Amino acid sequence: MHSRFQLPLTAAVHLISCMRLSALAQPVTPTPLTAPVPDADATRAPTDLTLVGSAVQAARTFEVGDGVKVSTRVLPNGLNVIIAKNPRAPLVSVYHWVKAGSLHEKPGTTGMAHLFEHMMFRPLAPGKPGFFELTQKLGAQANANTRFESTLYTSTVTRRNLDALLEAEADRFRNLKVTDELLSVERKAVWSEYSTKFDANPSFDVWYELYKRAYPGHPFGWMIIGLREDLEKIKAGDCNDFFQKNYRPNNVGLVISGDVDEAATFATVERLYGSWEKGTPTPLPPAFAAKTKRVRATSKLPAGGKQILAGWRLPYFTSKNALTFEFVNHVLFDSGNDLAGRRFVDKEKVASSIGSFSFDYGNGMLSGYVSALPRVKDDVIIKQFDALVGDLTALTDVQIKAYAKEFQVGMAEGLERNEAIASGLAVAWGKYGDETLLSTWSRTPTSFSRADLKAFARAYLRKENFVSISTPTGEATIPAKGAVQ
Repeated sequence: MHSRFQLPLTAAVHLISCMRLSALAQPVTPTPLTAPVPDADATRAPTDLTLVGSAVQAARTFEVGDGVKVSTRVLPNGLNVIIAKNPRAPLVSVYHWVKAGSLHEKPGTTGMAHLFEHMMFRPLAPGKPGFFELTQKLGAQANANTRFESTLYTSTVTRRNLDALLEAEADRFRNLKVTDELLSVERKAVWSEYSTKFDANPSFDVWYELYKRAYPGHPFGWMIIGLREDLEKIKAGDCNDFFQKNYRPNNVGLVISGDVDEAATFATVERLYGSWEKGTPTPLPPAFAAKTKRVRATSKLPAGGKQILAGWRLPYFTSKNALTFEFVNHVLFDSGNDLAGRRFVDKEKVASSIGSFSFDYGNGMLSGYVSALPRVKDDVIIKQFDALVGDLTALTDVQIKAYAKEFQVGMAEGLERNEAIASGLAVAWGKYGDETLLSTWSRTPTSFSRADLKAFARAYLRKENFVSISTPTGEATIPAKGAVQ
């Protein structure tokens, strides 16, 4: 298997590895980059809603993995609650997917979503313990990461302490108040991330440069950590406005997976979160509308060897295109026998490794990270990316079926882990717009054809849609491929 490179963002909090939602439904026709972004709720299947007490009972029950029952409800305040009863899980995973990422920010206050990833772990009032202290007392673990379209908060706890954890979670999601003192502390933490990551690590540098060059004038262009010139300008009032607007129950998906009592857990969630005041939905900004053009640029930081991050722009993920995007990424960059590895490493011998670059974590790009062999020029690497498109469209239906089978096996193996079930449901709900996709994809045989891949290539893998960023020559230390930073 060829080397993989998946990149997290924050230095203070490690990236939780999302399960690859990588299988299995009917492929769809790709949409252009300029297509309108559908509202997530509009893409969902109709749901029969009936009132049960003060909660809204959503008639959504399905299975994932090996008989794990999933039930969903939507509270009157809009909070989406997804509970997966997994009798084999020794611990309970609690995920909050908040539709508040860097794409929801405004010029002048970029980096706000990332600041909240930090501030949500701080004490809610002077003299009170922070969230990490609370979870340690419960024997729980907590983490978070900021993304383009969201911020994901994750916790793991014993079943006995689930109610206590949910009480602490509900408290911070409802009652965080940003003060000048709190902002000052977290501003310094982010400055540290600039110093240790974007100013020191070539991988982060090319990642930032890729989106900056691919999406000029669009929120993708300022990256998740935000622009450093905005960091000093952000005020506590700006933060509280962002929190009050975006951290609302109708913008949150709460996923709980483990050996839990479904009815009792729903009742606990309703008791703790039910009075949380509903807000205004937070849609993504309009899709990138400018005419795309081929871009080739160089980043600032030299690496120990030539590194190139390159790929093609994609529209936002939706329930209609996610399967196609996931499958093509698998075939090109993430299979045990992916086309990029076969071409760059095995056949042409121009690189020591190539792999998918932060695909599950990112949005808007399909890209590969290349470690070029010494004396191999950028032109040679870019030429191989162009040839890679031909490799994809030349696959026979038999070969595509083999990739699809591998894809499905990977999905099944992933669903053996309870955290992967929670992560997969959160991604399906928040990023793709329909939590039932996790069930559909894992239980329906894949049906991609050569014609489907050719259609995808025509829509997205065009030369004018390609962007490449290479490191300058020089000496530097780079992370080992596959290492989580």
